Amino acid sequence: CRECGKSFSCFSHFSKHRRTHTGERPFRCSHCGKSFNISSNLYRHQRSHNSQNPGAVASAKGLPYKPQN
Repeated sequence: CRECGKSFSCFSHFSKHRRTHTGERPFRCSHCGKSFNISSNLYRHQRSHNSQNPGAVASAKGLPYKPQN
């Protein structure tokens, strides 16, 4: 990384890391609109919605997030 000097073994790890510098949050909760920089944080957040509303069904099968364009 040019900003902090960290090294990564694969490009996907570097891409996730870059979001810490850019502030990009491409993963948005379809329930409340809150955005996250990594999909696992969104997934955990969406589970909190489901625990508040046990009858709720995930809006998408498979991956429970939709990246922003």
